[in-house]
Amino acid sequence: MSTETAQAAPPAPKESKRLLSIAVALFALGALLSTLAYFSGDTGKVRFGYGWLWGFTFVWTVALGSLFFVALHHLAHAVWSVVVRRVAELLAAPMWLLGLLFVPVLLFALWNDQFHLFPWLDAAHVEHDHLLQGKAPYLNFTFWTIRAVAFFAVWIGVSRFFVGRSLAQDRGEGGEQSTARMRTLAAPFMLLFALSSTFAGIDWLMSLEPHWFSTIFGVYLFAGMVLSSLAAITIITIWLMKSGRLEPGLITRHHLYNFGALQFTFVCFWAYIAFSQYMLIWYANMPEETFYLAHRMHGGWLGVSAALALVRFAIPF
Repeated sequence: MSTETAQAAPPAPKESKRLLSIAVALFALGALLSTLAYFSGDTGKVRFGYGWLWGFTFVWTVALGSLFFVALHHLAHAVWSVVVRRVAELLAAPMWLLGLLFVPVLLFALWNDQFHLFPWLDAAHVEHDHLLQGKAPYLNFTFWTIRAVAFFAVWIGVSRFFVGRSLAQDRGEGGEQSTARMRTLAAPFMLLFALSSTFAGIDWLMSLEPHWFSTIFGVYLFAGMVLSSLAAITIITIWLMKSGRLEPGLITRHHLYNFGALQFTFVCFWAYIAFSQYMLIWYANMPEETFYLAHRMHGGWLGVSAALALVRFAIPF
């Protein structure tokens, strides 16, 4: 992407101010509602902790999925995605901010006696649970924290490398040498991405129910992560086109078709993984697995489960 293209359509001052005002208003509203939830009775801190983790997970999957898209672009020597790569870099660049947003999750774990987020941190509970005692060498606060720091060190370092090199090329620096270096890093990062995203999902999400296990959970998380990031990249790209921030003709219907095809692929892939996990647990009928889905088939969660299949698969399909 050339410097002329990147600077062809600067943001309109009025529209930028309007977007900033909306962002500030949403931030203030979120802070107010979060504060009210935090102080709402005995379960306020518990609900606040789960709510924060849910919100963090949403932003984290979009950012990390966008970094995956950037690395995939370089790994495949892709040409069609050059003009939209900057949008993915835009979403991946604030990975350091994700590190800051994870600090409250660390505090929730540190003060688990108040937030009750992770059962494996409850010493009284672990004392009478042989399964959690066996998992203690892995599921303990110190090792859990070290892994989280290592994950963010990799993600932040790689995102800064890719985005920094890309911006340098816009300034006329690096040229083909920078492209070659980014392509060289893309391959080992894919291995690190697979391992780090899987273990992060196990640490931060799957360990919320430490008795349950699944060999497909990492793939399930990956499918949802890539789908969410592709949707975000597509929405922002279309918005940039309609707002005149991109040079006319830069993004063609072929680019949008490719985005649509990728999203359709991952809609089907996500549904396949979700159904496969459900089917395997259903016909195996082992108590150590079935309780996870049984909880999601009773009470108000049955409606949520049905809505997930409808909104995440049937309607997009």
